[in-house]
Amino acid sequence: MRPYILLTFMFVAVGALPAADIAPVKPTLSYATKPGDGPWLTGWIAATQSPVYALATAHEPQFADKTLWPEVTDEDGTPAYKTQIWPRTRLLVWNRRDDERAGKQIDVIDPANWLENGKPATDGPDAETDIIFPSSEKPYWVSCSAGDKFQRGFPVRHITVGANAIISLFGLECNGNWWVRKGGSIYERHGGAFMGKFHTFARNDNTPAWRPCPNPRPPGKTLEEWPFTQESSQYFWIVKPGGSVEVVGNVSSQDQFHVNKGSMIVGPNSYLGTGGRATLTIEEEGVVQLQSGSAVAKLWAQTFTTDIDVKGILRAGSVQRPIHRDCMVGLSAKDYIGEAGGGTNENAHRVGLFVHIKGTIEVYQAKPEACMRIQWSGVPLRSLRESSPKADDREFAPWHVQRAAAERFSNTITVDLRGDLALSHVRFDDLRPGGLYGPDLAAIKAWKDVTFGERNMGSIEQLIAYSDWWTSLQILPVGPLASLPAGKPTLCEIRSCQPESATHYTIDGSEPTVTSPRYDKPFPLIATTIVKARLFYEGRPQGTIARSDFFSVEKPLPASTSGGKQPGLAFVAGTQRERNGIQVMEGKAELSKPSTGVAETIRVYSKDPAFDANFALTFTGFIDVPKDGTYSLWITCADHPAAHVRFGDLRVCDKGLNRGRTDGHAISLSKGPHPLAIDYLRSYWGDETLKFEWEGPGIIRQEVPASAFTH
Repeated sequence: MRPYILLTFMFVAVGALPAADIAPVKPTLSYATKPGDGPWLTGWIAATQSPVYALATAHEPQFADKTLWPEVTDEDGTPAYKTQIWPRTRLLVWNRRDDERAGKQIDVIDPANWLENGKPATDGPDAETDIIFPSSEKPYWVSCSAGDKFQRGFPVRHITVGANAIISLFGLECNGNWWVRKGGSIYERHGGAFMGKFHTFARNDNTPAWRPCPNPRPPGKTLEEWPFTQESSQYFWIVKPGGSVEVVGNVSSQDQFHVNKGSMIVGPNSYLGTGGRATLTIEEEGVVQLQSGSAVAKLWAQTFTTDIDVKGILRAGSVQRPIHRDCMVGLSAKDYIGEAGGGTNENAHRVGLFVHIKGTIEVYQAKPEACMRIQWSGVPLRSLRESSPKADDREFAPWHVQRAAAERFSNTITVDLRGDLALSHVRFDDLRPGGLYGPDLAAIKAWKDVTFGERNMGSIEQLIAYSDWWTSLQILPVGPLASLPAGKPTLCEIRSCQPESATHYTIDGSEPTVTSPRYDKPFPLIATTIVKARLFYEGRPQGTIARSDFFSVEKPLPASTSGGKQPGLAFVAGTQRERNGIQVMEGKAELSKPSTGVAETIRVYSKDPAFDANFALTFTGFIDVPKDGTYSLWITCADHPAAHVRFGDLRVCDKGLNRGRTDGHAISLSKGPHPLAIDYLRSYWGDETLKFEWEGPGIIRQEVPASAFTH
């Protein structure tokens, strides 16, 4: 009964809209729910007024002072960093005040720049040393992040950055606590890291890195005067096997954020921000955990690549620290048709959240109303790259010119959930049509207390995607291949994930143009047909061409009047293959020119020297069908390669990227030779497995033998 009750509730929450009524409704998001606004961080701004604030450091955090560490930190239970015991060690205090920023490169390892117990240090900092960049009445700069002289790893235990200390380091490795006081700032070029097996905190008492705004902060401006520039690092790496680092306040990266091992916890009322152009990656041994009132979100909109890539665990709370209030996973708005961003990238996986087969989402509640909210971050698409466009930058310049086009597009999200996720206590908002890839209606019905808000663009059926996202269109019955049942026509439906665009299609195998029929309702299919469709925005083609091949099980596909003269199949190996147009892969030098030959059968061997990198391979010739009848065909290869089998122009078997096998496809064939082509694409990873099988009259399922191939 529970799944039925849940499903009924979800349909009421969303509202059932017929497919023809999808409209480009723009969801709204109140200002108070943007990351960094409303409930986020207000407690930490107040905590900076504590009487003991000036005395507290990363190595002496003064946990007993409730004004400095308000009760909100313990809302979900005592954080692990409060229980961590640290032995006393060396303490170094920075002993320089450079009042000019330009051209200053300082060796932070040099002991001459440090004081130890009030005296000149004899050794520089190391992984067992606590360091302080003290507060100052006037700003001072410490930089070792440019040039080659001082670019090496900088390991420390605890680090404290005081007010008006403006620190720029290269490769900081922090094994302990990390604290940036209000008015101070730190930037780690080419990656900072939280290391070690301990439970630590990363606290930043400044306002969030909220876009748009010029960066870096102009010389002479305080953080109070220029508050929106608190990116802490270009990249972040979390390598804490058995340990954790908990965000207190605001921690943000300009670019990548990798949680390789251990837990990255976003504490109550705190915010973890990731920059543009790159992804927050949670590896298989990594965990990102949100607590009550916290958020993880993009700092700006990003039209390409994935915002959050989950191979490990994304969760709200834990068994020991369940959440009492909602937390937010904020995803960026994207330009799905390439109008505002200056073109499309056919290979971009334009989703906000991607959960791999081994990845998972978990929610642990202390109160039944608490949930994980997966929604638009609140950063409008028009703000992309708005912060500091550069005329000579290939990414900034097109956006600077075309950013006004983004005003027409909806601020919506997409998610890709692979595997059998047993979701519970999650709320989805701001999904666009086809924005939910992976689960079908049966899987959604099995979810527990999962709701869909009113800002989603359509009913649950309209939100579910039935094809790889990058096709932009969904051709149903579910493609890319389908057998037409005997005795009655089949209605073909084309679903668009782009309500801003018009869909034009063809049924004769030709490429769709703006003059091709415009799709407005399902149409019948009876005979073998190749359906192609494409989106057009104001008459201009957008994205790739979607294709589905439908073949009849009643009318046999006729054999060719002439077959091959020689045994085997001809092959061409190179760096190109066709998939909705030519796709060029970067291969090794020996593949810069296609190589040719003859293969006895459909196999790829790892010992072949040409097959050890990205490459494309096409087999051509004929397959000899021994009897009239219905045959089932399979093409199988490893997880990452892709393969297609064509009889003439008709694609009769398909194995796409990230799908390890295909189901058998039934097709009626006449006796005799049929023109055959097999396209195969292998990436750098994955093995070289490729297998072509058939089953038919008098033939049990088996690999197609070499005797059936000619060229």
